[in-house]
Amino acid sequence: MISHARRLKNLNVQNSKEKNDATQFRNTVQLGLQKLNDRATVKQGVSELLSIVDSLKQSNLPIFLNCLFSVSGQDQPMARREIVRIIGCVASVHGVLCTPFLPRIIAYLLSRLKDNDSGIRDACSETFGFLGAFTMSYSPESLNIWFKSAQQSPSDPNFALSFPLSGLFRPLLTSLEENRFIPLLQGATQCIQTIIERVPPEIISLAWPYIGQRIIALFSSQQCPMASQLLNVIGTLFKVIPETIEPQSSVLALIAAEHLQHNDWIVRRSAIEAIRCAIIAGIKIYGIVIGMQRMNINMNRNSNSGSIENEQIKGLESVFVIQQLNYIPQ
Repeated sequence: MISHARRLKNLNVQNSKEKNDATQFRNTVQLGLQKLNDRATVKQGVSELLSIVDSLKQSNLPIFLNCLFSVSGQDQPMARREIVRIIGCVASVHGVLCTPFLPRIIAYLLSRLKDNDSGIRDACSETFGFLGAFTMSYSPESLNIWFKSAQQSPSDPNFALSFPLSGLFRPLLTSLEENRFIPLLQGATQCIQTIIERVPPEIISLAWPYIGQRIIALFSSQQCPMASQLLNVIGTLFKVIPETIEPQSSVLALIAAEHLQHNDWIVRRSAIEAIRCAIIAGIKIYGIVIGMQRMNINMNRNSNSGSIENEQIKGLESVFVIQQLNYIPQ
């Protein structure tokens, strides 16, 4: 009886110590966060928080992330920017330990993509790159978290590899489909491009059909406000994948060709680069080239015909057509 009472006492003492340690840790993190809102102390705050990240115990990870998530739109832009970067450091240092918190991390990053500060969106892009990198180190056990959330159990091993990655792409692509808020759209496309650049090409090729179909659907809508950025994503896809995958590859190349007639010269420039990447990747688009030659590529321009930008884009288009004919296999 005495032994049992002693065990209960020791357990209560241990629980009390753990609560005190958790409270002390939370207070330390909060002090670091407060320094992020003052230009005079922001560097010190970042240094203290990064030091915590390096020595962070697994038991304290939920507390630390919850403190980071408490930073909202009411805080200074520099505080929001640094918090996003610190989340990226957590993902980079602790990797798969962040798996249970990944949905909340993604939701927080999406909320920060709505900020008008481009620096915050750049930080979100970098952090999504870190997330894409560590999802590739998932064990089969940790993949069950994704399968459970999707309410399915895929038997295709390729799907098992690409599914965590599609879990990152899905909310970003969905935000492109459901929103017309320009900062969010700009940030989402930037994040997609960073993930593609950071993840091994063989993994991207597994997720390629899913990504390709969603991008094609975005261009199928009546208006695509982020055409230039999405064309950049298409070009990046063509650069990194080890081989072309049909039919999405040809369809995306055709979409890029159609945008050579766009009124916005920035869109036309992105289309040119996307098709150049497609040709180097070996996509057979000879019919598209002939079609472009028959069309008047230098169609109606909204800007003055004598502007420097117009002359530059016209010259670039002319050189591009010649380059295409040189690349095309006989």
